[in-house]
Amino acid sequence: MAVYICGFVLSCLFIKISESYKKNRILKSIFASIAIVIPCLIAGLRFYTIGTDTRGYIKPMFNFALNTENYIRYLNLSWQGANGIRHIDSFEKAFSLLVFVIASITKNFHLLLFVIHLLILVPIYSGLKKFKSLNNSKWLAMLIFYFMFFNVSLNIVRQYIGIAIVFWGTSCLLNDQKGKLKFFISIAIACLFHNSSILGLVIYFIYLMIGYNKNEKKVVVKISQYRFSLNTLVVMFLIIFSVLIINNASWIAKILDILNMGYYGNYINGDVHFVLSSIIELLPIAVLFLLCGKKFIKKYENSYFLIINYVLNYLIIQISSINPYASRIGYIFSIFNMVLFTEIINTFDKKISKAIVLFLLVIYLFTFWYYNFVYLGRNETIPYVFYNKLL
Repeated sequence: MAVYICGFVLSCLFIKISESYKKNRILKSIFASIAIVIPCLIAGLRFYTIGTDTRGYIKPMFNFALNTENYIRYLNLSWQGANGIRHIDSFEKAFSLLVFVIASITKNFHLLLFVIHLLILVPIYSGLKKFKSLNNSKWLAMLIFYFMFFNVSLNIVRQYIGIAIVFWGTSCLLNDQKGKLKFFISIAIACLFHNSSILGLVIYFIYLMIGYNKNEKKVVVKISQYRFSLNTLVVMFLIIFSVLIINNASWIAKILDILNMGYYGNYINGDVHFVLSSIIELLPIAVLFLLCGKKFIKKYENSYFLIINYVLNYLIIQISSINPYASRIGYIFSIFNMVLFTEIINTFDKKISKAIVLFLLVIYLFTFWYYNFVYLGRNETIPYVFYNKLL
């Protein structure tokens, strides 16, 4: 447990130091690089039992790669896993190629684990840098990532590589003039690591629906004596639509089957009811939003985009009442909580108010982390165990 906390704090400290260098790009890059290497070392130096999928398929794939002459023959191999026979050619090609290349060249399993997290953390940090609203606050966004997502990424590594790449692509979409091409390229690359990354197209749909363009004139719709912005109506529509979809799980299964993710359909065969723990987790953020919601929406041009992603993930979590693995569908949306929570904190202008809210957020993040990963033992990442080269 102490390894994670110390690693998180040190990484954020080096990011904070990096942010203090405005003009010296060399020192800025050096400290940022150290910050990224620290959690990658935590990932790379762990024993193969840390993270359910690490021993479930990464270690077996690596062992096969060590003793296979070529990649084609490697793809034809299989083994008996805990849930049946696993075939290497059933895994996305970019991931299986990554394992094969590192095993063939270095024969070092822990270097593979280190590189995997480089592929997660570099796109995430690069994506955060594109949000001007996070100037001097990227350390906080990364702290949110560490407490909410890092332990999960030690388990479902393929999906998190895809999520990280899509996050980077989305940051380009929202902040670069020519970001659309980068976004679609990121989707294509991410799908080579995990096919659930195709859900990134939903992000593009949201982008289109809310008319994300700071140069556009805001559209106002009048209903009876009430006036609503088009973005507000879109949010309301998506919430109602999502509730209807969730209460008809068979619809979701059909949609996932069309997107070549039919295996997720097995997660949602049953009746949905609201998950109490998710409601409790939502309350602190809901209170913060009630305190500064209007100001937040006015201050940040990406506010509606972030709110919609948060709502979608929250609603998808309710499907976990059928199967706990179903919540994975929403991970690609929840990653934007890094930006959402940080921007909400930055909405508070007064130093005292901001310091109090920041303190409460840190308590919330630690409680979330402790409850999910220490108390419940999700993703099997705690206690942390360093690798033993004798085993």
